[in-house]
Amino acid sequence: MIPAAADLYSLPIGEFTAERDRLARRLADEGSKEDAVAVSRLRKPTTDAWALNQVARTRSDLIEQLVGVHEELRRAADRDVLRNASERRVRLLEEITAAAASALAEAGHSASGGVLDRIGRTLLAAGGDESTERLLQAGTLTQAAEIAGGWPGEWTAPVSAAERGTPDPELSRELQRLHERADAAARRAEDLRAEARQARQVLEEARRRLDAAVAAAKEAEREAREAQRAWDEARRAGG
Repeated sequence: MIPAAADLYSLPIGEFTAERDRLARRLADEGSKEDAVAVSRLRKPTTDAWALNQVARTRSDLIEQLVGVHEELRRAADRDVLRNASERRVRLLEEITAAAASALAEAGHSASGGVLDRIGRTLLAAGGDESTERLLQAGTLTQAAEIAGGWPGEWTAPVSAAERGTPDPELSRELQRLHERADAAARRAEDLRAEARQARQVLEEARRRLDAAVAAAKEAEREAREAQRAWDEARRAGG
């Protein structure tokens, strides 16, 4: 994917389609027909995919750590190594999900319910599907991915909703933990936004009072000058 096309995934969701079409037209005008066609076919990311794309750009360190842990888990032959890597993986999944929830909240999107569930499942799928992992690293996901089982068992390619079987108990518990962490992050983000709004209101009120005080001072200064002129004129008339 050309850099300009990859940059589309960092835009607000509402701007994606217009910017994609504009880029495709520009490439076509420049004679890059194949690139123009490829760009025109790019899919607008779903809300959950968009959130993970933002994390890949603002907290790439978390994504790279997750990829590294995935590699450790694939090669682990010792039970202790496997357990330690799995624990680090859980912490990273929580941090990434929380960061994604914050990105959604800051952009005014819902950061609860099915959105968080799809974010969690996509992160889990990245451990067993290299294509999903590459898209996650690049920050160019277009939709949620699915898995058929839990770590460290056999991972398969993403499956459709119709192909899913009974949810794995460990997977469900892990998703619940991710959900709770992301909900907490979303609430915190909302609290911070409320505090910011209140601070802006206080600042605006302070500015209004300052403007009023400055205006009053200028008026008082004007009246003082007029009074001084009147006094000077009265003195000259009396003299």
